[in-house]
Amino acid sequence: MQPKKATAWKRNRKFGDIMGGCMRTKLDSGIFQRIHSLTAPTPGTELPIFIQDNPSKAFYYPLNIEEIKAILAMPPTAHTQPLTHIWLAKVRKVSYLSGEIPRGHFIHGSRVYLIKLYAVSKDNRLYFGRQKPDTKVLSFYAEHSTDLRKDGNGYYLQFNEVTVRMSYRKVLLHEIGHCADLVYKGGWSPANRRKTENFADDYATTWEKNQ
Repeated sequence: MQPKKATAWKRNRKFGDIMGGCMRTKLDSGIFQRIHSLTAPTPGTELPIFIQDNPSKAFYYPLNIEEIKAILAMPPTAHTQPLTHIWLAKVRKVSYLSGEIPRGHFIHGSRVYLIKLYAVSKDNRLYFGRQKPDTKVLSFYAEHSTDLRKDGNGYYLQFNEVTVRMSYRKVLLHEIGHCADLVYKGGWSPANRRKTENFADDYATTWEKNQ
């Protein structure tokens, strides 16, 4: 059971303004159309607020909340200071197998700064869909798995219990990189999306080596 702090959150159906960055299986992920449904924290609330969905029996979270807190403490405080929420989110099996589900998102808008990490399948497979993933995507995961396979659902990388945790940490660091990019550069536009992704990739690689 998670502590009360892990579920201390509120929804607001009116939210719609959003910009953000991400690390998906497919890099073209519509980051400028993404929205969230969380209310901004009230003054004095301990941040970030942790949210953890209950995943289905076929899925799990490779990192727990305490492990995520330890990773958040690695970079300079300024890089993570804006974060208001960390959300461990459940996924639909059909969407996961089709390659539609990312590993993580960084979303911000209406005074909410959110990193959303998605559950992974217990067989430790990361699906990309029926189109073979490009070199850039595979290179992001290459340190932890180069075992690219294909089944009836499409292409996937096979991880084990150790490498999937390492990969999950790198995705979290990638999303922290988007937050740091926002702190120092102030925002994104469709024109510089590729640069923001490259920055987050480099950030994750750099801080992963410092673990």
